[in-house]
Amino acid sequence: MFDTCVARRRVRPEFTPVVRREYRAYTLETGSRSKLKTIGWWMGLFSLVAGTANADEVKFSLLEKYNALGKYTNRITYYSYDTHSNALRTTRPEPGTAKASEGPFKVTEHRKLALGARELTGADQILFQGRTGNAWFLIVTDEYNSLNPLHWVSAISGHPIQVTKVLILVVRDDKLVVEKEVTGKGASYDWQASVLDE
Repeated sequence: MFDTCVARRRVRPEFTPVVRREYRAYTLETGSRSKLKTIGWWMGLFSLVAGTANADEVKFSLLEKYNALGKYTNRITYYSYDTHSNALRTTRPEPGTAKASEGPFKVTEHRKLALGARELTGADQILFQGRTGNAWFLIVTDEYNSLNPLHWVSAISGHPIQVTKVLILVVRDDKLVVEKEVTGKGASYDWQASVLDE
């Protein structure tokens, strides 16, 4: 009877630690795998969101050669336009290749932007036109004589102040869906636009 109890006491301490070690080892290994899977899932989601954000962003620059005083300035301003939220902001210069400007739009003799026979809006010059996703993205200028009272003296003297607006246009399914002003300056001439390739 005494020998049996001793044997049992000897077997239980030897058997229990082995089972606990195996269980702990399995738990740690399973936990590590779970953590790796979780990290990989979040990284994949972040990459998807980042890719979508970049796809909705159009980066471009505007070059103004002459200012309101008619002086050669060669001033460049960099922009970023979000096609999803319609938000526009200035940015810093970024390296990249300029996208070729090509598309079916033209400016008519009546100073209208036209797609085929359909006139969409007023425009004097197309600085850029190209596809972005499922829509057309355009940068145009629209010139008009200012009615600002500060400019009336010049207008009466025979020298009306001409204002140039630079506009962003988005055309989808042959319809103008966005018309957003980027900048507008009086007596400012010879604008150029450059859009970075996606």
